[in-house]
Amino acid sequence: GDICGYMSLRGLDDGYENPRFGIYVFSEFRNKNIATNAIQFLFLFCERKQNFRSIDLIVDKDNIKAISLYKPLGFKAKNEDGRNINMIKML
Repeated sequence: GDICGYMSLRGLDDGYENPRFGIYVFSEFRNKNIATNAIQFLFLFCERKQNFRSIDLIVDKDNIKAISLYKPLGFKAKNEDGRNINMIKML
């Protein structure tokens, strides 16, 4: 019953072509597959309930841990903007 972090999904009611995703897991809950499971649930929600074709995110290019989480889940670099990498996952 503890809160272990949060996710955001922007764009569901803003007319985005595809939603923008964000996640944060509190340090004491990391390395327990919480983020991976939450992201996989989010994929199903976006694809099956909302009929989105893709989901994107922005990550600091120095955040190696986050990038190493996103890539195996199917996110690909779309472009870079200064310190950030824009990544997309096709659903």
